[in-house]
Amino acid sequence: MRVEKKHPHEFVAGQKRIPPYVWGIIGAALIAILVAVFLGLRQVSEVTKLRKEVTEREKQITEFQLYLDPLYQVKEPTLAKIINKGLDAYEEYKYNEAIDCFRSAMERTSDTALDLALLNLIGISQYGLWEKNEARRTFLDMTQIAEKSGLEKGHAIALGNLGLIYMSLWEQAKALEYHERALAINERIGWLEGQSADLGNIGLVYYHLRKPERALEYFENALKIARKAGFCEGEIYQLWNIGNTHHIVLHDPQKALEYYNQTLAMNEKTGNFEWQALPLNAIGIAYRTLGEPQKALEYYEKALAIAEREGYDRTQAAVLCNMGVIYSDRYDLGKALEYYERALTIHKKTGDLEGQAMELNNIGLIHDYRGEFDKALDYYKNALAIDERIDNLEGQSSDLGNMGNAYHALGEFEKALEFQRKALAIDEKTGDLRNQAVRLSNMGIIYKDLGEFDKALDYYKKALALDEETDRLVGQAINLHNIALLYRDSENYEEALDYFQRSREIYAKIGRKHMVEQIGHNIAVARQKLAEQEK
Repeated sequence: MRVEKKHPHEFVAGQKRIPPYVWGIIGAALIAILVAVFLGLRQVSEVTKLRKEVTEREKQITEFQLYLDPLYQVKEPTLAKIINKGLDAYEEYKYNEAIDCFRSAMERTSDTALDLALLNLIGISQYGLWEKNEARRTFLDMTQIAEKSGLEKGHAIALGNLGLIYMSLWEQAKALEYHERALAINERIGWLEGQSADLGNIGLVYYHLRKPERALEYFENALKIARKAGFCEGEIYQLWNIGNTHHIVLHDPQKALEYYNQTLAMNEKTGNFEWQALPLNAIGIAYRTLGEPQKALEYYEKALAIAEREGYDRTQAAVLCNMGVIYSDRYDLGKALEYYERALTIHKKTGDLEGQAMELNNIGLIHDYRGEFDKALDYYKNALAIDERIDNLEGQSSDLGNMGNAYHALGEFEKALEFQRKALAIDEKTGDLRNQAVRLSNMGIIYKDLGEFDKALDYYKKALALDEETDRLVGQAINLHNIALLYRDSENYEEALDYFQRSREIYAKIGRKHMVEQIGHNIAVARQKLAEQEK
């Protein structure tokens, strides 16, 4: 029997990088001639630059909603310059500097709408620092000011962004409440783009709650409204959400490919390079799931080429991570480690703590596969510290589960059980049935190694029931095989044969030829033993 380790992380993640506004270069001689009017031109330029920046941001597909209308109204050059400096700092992942600039700008204006726009940017920057509670307080301030001032669009945006914060804190009931409140305002004021975003966010709550039918219902409605409004970015985002739901929750990568390809086609038409790289990356993940790793690599390489050319750091990191997973699957551990470390370097550059934790976990797995369990544990512990800091429950589950596996390999069975139980508790909180099955199966293996046959059998059967409920074939095959081995070891060869045969059928279905051969041998031995018993 073997412990089934959780596979390394894979990104299907949106990157919210804002393209820079490139200034022209004026020659020295011309500056000398125009020196008398230069200051006036520069002041006009700051306002022009800000409007250009706002226009660029309106074209972006973002997780958080931006309140941009008031920024168009800024006419004072010094104020525009401070805001531009903040936007530039945000683009360079210098979130503290961005926050300082936006706060400085707030001190120079008495315009309530502009205050709301700046508060929104501060909240988004705080989230970039993974200061979720600070961001929550900022968006709450924004809602109170907007409600008091009667600025309904700003109020709806603040409520929607609060919902996203609560979603990230895994307070899904609160998230749903805020998104529904935002939707009600946007329906009242007739803002179709906001309605599309709110419906999509409600869909994301149901996505995280593993209620795919409800999620798809909201994503489809959001898609219809985006199309009605001519909101191209919204249409792309909802197609993306539908694809992810089919792939990650419904485990139908073939269906997901239809939507990822639609997303890709739309972005090729609009010239949005960032969102060309993302679906290429997702298509690669889908092909890996379908058992076509070479095809997956081809799509990853296309995505990486675009991300490197355009400077999309976070997309580069996501793709490098996924390429590492392919090489890990092939047991080319040196190459896998190289890709994970390159991804980790980029995550450190951008301050992406979730990404850092993910790569530390994946690097830990490489050491685990090499039998370097103490070294693996160091990486898992570092990953866990980050995931706890940023309230990343899914990451914590993975870290704890892998720590449990490492302690099991070191023969520390009680400690292994402790960590598997902690991981299971998180999976139960998040409703992740597939991960619950993995934890239960691994706990069954530990009890088997402790010589507690009945407990091991109970955990395997619980895991099998969850794998059947979620249609996870590889999990079913593993648990059926483990149950068969337990019956064989207790000399109950008739039951063992039944479970061996069921396991072999599933392994044959999913193309695991080496397991079909191994179980075929086990069946032959069990039949021989049963015949001897019946003599």
